[in-house]
Amino acid sequence: MTLIQGNTSAPSDIQIYLDEVFSTSLSTWNKKLVDNIGANNAFLNTLLNSEFYESYEGGTDIKQPLMYELAPLDWYDGYDELPLVPTDGITEAVFEARQGAVPIQYSMKQVIQNRQRILDLVDSKIAQAEMGIAEGFAQSWMWGAGAGNLRTAATGSSGASAIEPITSIIDYTPTTSRTIGNINQSTSTWWRNWTKTSAATTYDGLLQEFLDMFMKTSRGTGGPPDLVMVDETTFQLLGFALWAKYRQTGSDTEFKFNNIRLPFGSGKTLLVSDEKMPDVANGLTDANTKGTALFLNKQFARIRYIPERDFKMLPNESGKTFVKPPRGDSRLGHLVWMGAVTISNRRKFGVIGNISRGPLT
Repeated sequence: MTLIQGNTSAPSDIQIYLDEVFSTSLSTWNKKLVDNIGANNAFLNTLLNSEFYESYEGGTDIKQPLMYELAPLDWYDGYDELPLVPTDGITEAVFEARQGAVPIQYSMKQVIQNRQRILDLVDSKIAQAEMGIAEGFAQSWMWGAGAGNLRTAATGSSGASAIEPITSIIDYTPTTSRTIGNINQSTSTWWRNWTKTSAATTYDGLLQEFLDMFMKTSRGTGGPPDLVMVDETTFQLLGFALWAKYRQTGSDTEFKFNNIRLPFGSGKTLLVSDEKMPDVANGLTDANTKGTALFLNKQFARIRYIPERDFKMLPNESGKTFVKPPRGDSRLGHLVWMGAVTISNRRKFGVIGNISRGPLT
């Protein structure tokens, strides 16, 4: 679509192609979009702004190689026969790519009214789409299908599934028969995350439960969790417990989320709060009833995306990103994303549910 300013018979006139203006603006906004999408969730932000936000070239699904068994060492002497029994122990988790879209639409009346401020109109429409994506990602990531269905992916108006919610990947009841990455966690015991039901009534008891989960999720290669993400009340309770026990107030001042350094291990694990943290013990989308803590290790999680669908405008067969509806005086385009959240070792993740709202002693 061409917007013509001035008299076309004049020696000099200006023609603005809004398709091109939007595309150019979006290419410079892409990094900002990724930053802001992760602004509501510390772990999502960590993945999106790291090498763990990876592109893939498509296909029917996304395969994540897994190693669940090691080749055993056997001892021998002299002419003894060397071990010959093969070790399987290698498989693949299979994740489905999900697709999301946000509409960007403007009426020709808006174009006419904003002839002198086209860039303002473009920026406001992109910002509107950006906020929609950020909120949609945060809710789908944390809540899934919502109250009572936290482990189930949210669905669009057509019934299509959203990205896998974090409460599915880190399951509060990991012994139940459910497939994650096409592997049943009930029959494959090695494919279960750690879980604990809190019974703490004191600050010391709460600290002990967190230390116990920290030790479990630190086992094996890959080190301890990077983040322990909690609801706001649990953040305050644990913060007070650390102050009362250790007089600790340290934090990572370069990390953009409010945080407290946990005095476990090497002291690099950060405690952060999230306003959308659900109550996993009761299947609720808020933690007002009971608190939740997620122990997260970024080395074993990935967000994989299709490069041409990485928050890009979707072109039609003619290469145009905006089209005129058959019966409308407007233009419509879609900002799209396609990809999946994958995980390679669920034993490096844990969840504590049923955390008391206090007061503790």
